[in-house]
Amino acid sequence: MNSFFSRRLLVNLAVVLIAMGANAFVAYQQIDRQSDADARTRRSLSLMRDLDAYRSALGEILPEISWCEASGVLPAADVREAREAHINALESGLRAQFDYEPDMKGAFYLLGESARVAKRDAQSAFERADIDTPGTARDWTRQAVRRLAEDQQSLDVELAVLRAREADSLAATLNESAVASSRAVILLILTMLAGGGALIYTFARHEKSARGKLRIARAMQRSNERFRDLFDAHPVPMWIVDAATYRFVAVNPAALAHYGYNELEFLSMSVRDLHAADDFDHFVTLLARHTGSDTRSST
Repeated sequence: MNSFFSRRLLVNLAVVLIAMGANAFVAYQQIDRQSDADARTRRSLSLMRDLDAYRSALGEILPEISWCEASGVLPAADVREAREAHINALESGLRAQFDYEPDMKGAFYLLGESARVAKRDAQSAFERADIDTPGTARDWTRQAVRRLAEDQQSLDVELAVLRAREADSLAATLNESAVASSRAVILLILTMLAGGGALIYTFARHEKSARGKLRIARAMQRSNERFRDLFDAHPVPMWIVDAATYRFVAVNPAALAHYGYNELEFLSMSVRDLHAADDFDHFVTLLARHTGSDTRSST
């Protein structure tokens, strides 16, 4: 009898040790996975901050050219050079950050191309302003302001696409972490029934943390929806067209008010309907240079 209970005790101890070992192994995997999810969230938040700083720095150029049109005064050359260096540093960092994520490699390309065009047009405007003599007409500034406004709108479209893609990528990563956490909880319950439930609290805490990160991702998706609201509320006429057919995909209320069409009429038209033949050819050339093979465009 004593021998029987001794063997039974040994078996129970063995079951408990196996359960504890399984729990420890699962805990190690889950903690490592959760650490990866936390690191991914921190990288995404840092990336979003850098994107905002990058867009803000590029957005400083248009008001300066507008002020030059009104007053003939430009910021000092060293100020412009410092800003250009800041923009280039942000751009380099953003490319590296996007390339670090396996599913986001190369994602910055289209935004970088739009930024390159904006910087080129700004540099041309600054060079033209530098050679102006006091008192001369500055009619060229109107065209420069219009071109820079188009560049800024193109940047906003590509930035919205990039933010949405990053938010989706983060949501997928965190959702995978949450699913893995749920599976770990089930395994913990089974091993607890076998005698090893000491680590349930740890995994429940990690599951709660993973779901909290998932809520962050969903909040970021709602932020992208608010970005669409900004598009609709923008006072400047804006639209998105299909680069293959040049048909309108979306227009904001300012465009409807400016051109006098309703939304259904606008969406049944193409950009060709708003441009003269020679002006449309110029637009097509500009669009091809901005978007490459991408199917989105704005003006």
